[in-house]
Amino acid sequence: MRATSRARRAPREASGGGPQPRTGSGPIDAGARGRPVVRSFRYSRLVAPRGIVGPTIDLAMTDDDHEDWVAVTADELPVAEALAWASQPDCGAVVSFCGSVRDESEGRPGVVKLEYEAYEAYVATKMSDVVRAVRARFPPVRRIALLHRVGVLSVGEVSVAVVVAAPHRSDAFEAARLCLDMVKATVPIWKRETWAGGSDWAQGSRAIVDVSDLEIP
Repeated sequence: MRATSRARRAPREASGGGPQPRTGSGPIDAGARGRPVVRSFRYSRLVAPRGIVGPTIDLAMTDDDHEDWVAVTADELPVAEALAWASQPDCGAVVSFCGSVRDESEGRPGVVKLEYEAYEAYVATKMSDVVRAVRARFPPVRRIALLHRVGVLSVGEVSVAVVVAAPHRSDAFEAARLCLDMVKATVPIWKRETWAGGSDWAQGSRAIVDVSDLEIP
């Protein structure tokens, strides 16, 4: 997956190169596969698929048929609940991926914590765009859960979780991988590392691009 020449950098602070300050709440209109979504932004309870009870969520969206669960939260990710929700009788494959905080980074041994910040004016629609693009590429996929943490995380904590259910394993595996790759390329969430030698934004930051700028295989 590559970005075309139309790549844009997400807004960043002019002085420190970090994320923009939080900008407050607003309506979210774009839903996966073009359907309306349940709109919720910061200071809300989790608007989750039917039957799921979860922690406080800064942003939560589900589509009308409860096929997608997209959320950003400062609390522990409900991975077990997402896995149980994604499992369906007509799906022979449920693939899950959890990215966790490790104790080292390139040139920065002894990492003790990460702090994730999201640019709230854009993160909602960007994550929704990812789900929509994955569904367009893999129509057989039944359910997608795309969950991301913000705030301070210690070593070993899960920062991102992707769960995909599909009738066959090939679609589930490839869709889950594409979800994660597209989140990293298109969603304005940054991390600050604290290690034995100091604290700074993660190295190797790339330009944030639109989903439409990506060449999806």
